[in-house]
Amino acid sequence: NIYLNDISKLNETEIYCLFYPQTINDIEYLISKAESQGRTISVRGQAHTMGGQTLPLRKSHQTNYVFDLKYMNHVEYDKYTKDVFVEAGATWTHVNHKLNLYGRSPVVMQSYCTFSVVGTISVNAHGITSDDAMVESVISIEYIPMKF
Repeated sequence: NIYLNDISKLNETEIYCLFYPQTINDIEYLISKAESQGRTISVRGQAHTMGGQTLPLRKSHQTNYVFDLKYMNHVEYDKYTKDVFVEAGATWTHVNHKLNLYGRSPVVMQSYCTFSVVGTISVNAHGITSDDAMVESVISIEYIPMKF
């Protein structure tokens, strides 16, 4: 049996299978596999939630796939447009390391660098500045549509 928890250690949940995709192709393949087998999918970045938000419903543990995206952590910086592109598992630490190479830093970020950027946005977290909202720094979000 496979059990996962979040950072609170209060939400231990049994799951069917845990995957660590590293590319978009991996995710597309796993979604196709889940669809063909009638399985549900839960996704997590760094597993720092405290209320079980990235864990499946306990009643669906026999059918749930969990995608842990921590290895999808690539960060790119375009020095001409000053845009930053992050994969779903990239943390604020990854972003800061990349931007430091160019003498730059995020305008808005979370208070701890260990959170994933996408997780920060998905839970509507606030930044550590009063100047801008987190969402104001997002230009676009790419996602993979699912059919089920």
